[in-house]
Amino acid sequence: MQYRIISLFFDRIGIIFEKYKIEKFFTWTVDEIGKLDWELKKDFIEAEKKLDGCYVIKSNATCKSLNKQEVIVHIQLIKI
Repeated sequence: MQYRIISLFFDRIGIIFEKYKIEKFFTWTVDEIGKLDWELKKDFIEAEKKLDGCYVIKSNATCKSLNKQEVIVHIQLIKI
């Protein structure tokens, strides 16, 4: 019975992490009596902050045909 409760607890945590896509930010364990231990991955979070909002744009346009800003404008027009 205790094992089933712990297993359900694992499942619930997994569902929440998956729903909000946050598992990569935590290290967590549940011991045999059901105690949850967790810790934020602070180094990983700081690295993610640096990349937040950054995108890589790949284009087959040459530098002579379009400059960097023109590529960005064309990509933005496609999204509209």
